[in-house]
Amino acid sequence: DANYIVFSGLTNDQFTISLENERKDSKLFGIQIVNTIPPPTGYDAWAQLHALKEGAHGDDDKDGYSNIWEYAMQGDPNDETDWGVSPTSAVMETGGTDWFVYVYPELTDPDHGLIYSLEVADDLVSNVWTNDGYEVTGSNVVDTLNYITNRVSMEGEPQQFIKLGIDQE
Repeated sequence: DANYIVFSGLTNDQFTISLENERKDSKLFGIQIVNTIPPPTGYDAWAQLHALKEGAHGDDDKDGYSNIWEYAMQGDPNDETDWGVSPTSAVMETGGTDWFVYVYPELTDPDHGLIYSLEVADDLVSNVWTNDGYEVTGSNVVDTLNYITNRVSMEGEPQQFIKLGIDQE
């Protein structure tokens, strides 16, 4: 006669188990709780490793870069002088057209859990950003980073702005 109970789907860090014995002759010899919650991956594992307290959009080391930015750029969220690999930019002429070229690193780990989004605008006052108006022209994997090269035409526009957004999936 088996005397056990299986609990599943427990997602809280803490829970209470109550036992009421209606049959006075049954005996419970012990309780075993097995944690089946998978270990954290991606940003959550990295944040746990670095003992972060302020969350993904916080800035534990007060360097002006969010924790999620430092994760995505391979910075150290506990060292205000190490914010990781910075995106680069340049103006280049190709085929008679001037281009603003923007290169940013993206983690190659398939479980990184991030969404990278590039947006452009021609006016900062209206704060209207779109993911149209740029071209991805290449990528180059170096170690754990994939450098994504993008370009925006400077023809016919008096000014162009570009920003990289990083968030969790």
